[in-house]
Amino acid sequence: MGFYFEEKQMFTQWWLWLIVGATTIGINAVFIYAVIQQLVLGVPVGEEPLGDEALLILSVLILSVSTGLSLLFFNTVLEVRIDNRSLEYRYAPLMRSWRRIENSGIRQVRHRKYYLPGYGIKRDFDGTRILTVKGHDGVELTLEGGSRLMIGTQQPQEFLAALKKMTHDNEA
Repeated sequence: MGFYFEEKQMFTQWWLWLIVGATTIGINAVFIYAVIQQLVLGVPVGEEPLGDEALLILSVLILSVSTGLSLLFFNTVLEVRIDNRSLEYRYAPLMRSWRRIENSGIRQVRHRKYYLPGYGIKRDFDGTRILTVKGHDGVELTLEGGSRLMIGTQQPQEFLAALKKMTHDNEA
């Protein structure tokens, strides 16, 4: 049997990519400039310049980390799917394996707007775990035991309808 609902969200906001791209290029440009100045042209960089070896090691480290974080950001995807028995989600590559919530483990669901700044995996002021990529719409699940999980979505009504269908199919 197929899924009642599937959604895949990625960071596609142009302004976010402008910030990430400009920051990565800016950081990398500073270190590339320093390496060229000091190692190629022989002009020490700064009032107390690093040694050539230290500058090279630091530059490679900074270039690797900033580029790696940008690539991680570029490849991040929030995926949700609902079938007749459960809801599954993952926030790859940070959460590589699917997390599964069985129908019987869901106590309550509701559409919720959120305005907590930032995207990613975080906790709200009341302890709700939040997974977001864009927008301000989420579906909040109250789970067995009282914990809450909110998953950001671009299709809140379809998400809720699929949860209702999953619940209804399991009551029959």
